[in-house]
Amino acid sequence: MGIVIESPSKRAVRNQLYLGVDVGGTNVRAAAYPLRHENVEGAQAFTTSLKANDYPSLKDALVEVMEIAESIGVRNRITGMGFGIAGPLDGSKVKLTNHAGWKEIDLNELAQEFGVKVGGLNDLEATSWGIVSGLKASDVEVLQKGKPDFLGDEAIIAPGTGLGEGRIIERKYPRPSEGGHSDFAPKGEEQKALLSYLEELYGEGKVTYEDVLSGQGLVDIAYFLAKLNGEEYDEGLGFDQGMSTEVLATKIAKQARTGTHQLSMNAMNIYTDVLAQEASNLAVKEKATGGIYLGGTTKHDLPFILGKRSRFLHIFQAKRKPQGFLPNVPLAVITKDDINQLGAAYFIGHKPVKISV
Repeated sequence: MGIVIESPSKRAVRNQLYLGVDVGGTNVRAAAYPLRHENVEGAQAFTTSLKANDYPSLKDALVEVMEIAESIGVRNRITGMGFGIAGPLDGSKVKLTNHAGWKEIDLNELAQEFGVKVGGLNDLEATSWGIVSGLKASDVEVLQKGKPDFLGDEAIIAPGTGLGEGRIIERKYPRPSEGGHSDFAPKGEEQKALLSYLEELYGEGKVTYEDVLSGQGLVDIAYFLAKLNGEEYDEGLGFDQGMSTEVLATKIAKQARTGTHQLSMNAMNIYTDVLAQEASNLAVKEKATGGIYLGGTTKHDLPFILGKRSRFLHIFQAKRKPQGFLPNVPLAVITKDDINQLGAAYFIGHKPVKISV
């Protein structure tokens, strides 16, 4: 559940903008949206992306964002900031789960520093609010049309630096989840061997779906396969020991998409199989008759998934019970780049619980 902190300033502003900020483990992405009749509109006034590790704190990163806004003459129009953050909220404070340097964000401090209304919520909840704001057909790639229940619940799974999961009750009320930290349940001998390999890294009985469905997970899968084959995965690929997990994962995914390295393709095969399995788990756990959305970095892997679409759907549907349920669940990949920023901005005007500072 998110929180909104009212602005310490009561200034009247025409043509207001709300700033939506996606705070991930790697990047800080911000976009400003016009406010019309308490609704955030999808057209951006400006957008920017910063590397989180380049700044000692989120506040320092936001100072640069606001300088960009000042340079194009819209700084004074920004009256609200919404933050989608990879981490749990505790009152007005958020503990980051996937950032080595930033441990905590204080929303009260940001409201005072920038003199605007501030809202904070889980990053997957921000994605969910972006869905609630209204997606167009061009914002998604449908994998399975299904038979949607237009009053039914929806769910979302989004790999990235970590693995986010969430649900949307009756297509209107987003709720966060920490389901990505549930225990990884392998299927088949290869995945069982992968589990044993990951238990050597993370401890027996402590491997989660996030340990597979994330940037680090994809890298670990590749090294697992290299070990099985008695190979050194770095050799001949232009990799070096100093490369970040993000760069390694991006290279592996690109090699898989372009078919330029067999081991990378095999790693992505395992990764997307597990993604289909966990999407299926989420569909039955949440009874997501409104549909399942695949978010996060999945849009970058879309060409690979489309190339094995029939296998992906077969795995998604392959449950003994409840019979006939999963083929009717709509399944789509979110392709809209600013979904989290839009959702974080949209949230500010629609969250009823408010705290004044």
